[in-house]
Amino acid sequence: MDEDIQENELKKEDKKEENDVAISSNNDDVQKIDDPMLSKLCQVPKFQEYMSSPILQFHILTVLEILDNVSLTNEYSKDGRVQIASRKINDLRNGGVEANEYVDEFINWLLIWIEEYNEN
Repeated sequence: MDEDIQENELKKEDKKEENDVAISSNNDDVQKIDDPMLSKLCQVPKFQEYMSSPILQFHILTVLEILDNVSLTNEYSKDGRVQIASRKINDLRNGGVEANEYVDEFINWLLIWIEEYNEN
């Protein structure tokens, strides 16, 4: 009986969905991505290349901190922090106060990728 249970568990593991992606971090924790769009995006080599950039990692971390850390912005509403994060992203794009060409290139690439994903 135990062998049947173990065999069923192995079969379940073998039938991983296409959109299951394991992401490893520096501390070897593995997280499963349930969102099909994000899962597919993480499999794109160009996205992986962008994500390996320390510059982009820094700016993404900064935006995430703005969204999650009330003490950085003194903004208690989530909508307010989203607005501040949006302004930060706009400032990083070409023509912005903190313009960064690589960040702008990534954002443009990502917007095109999302548009193409939604068309399919």
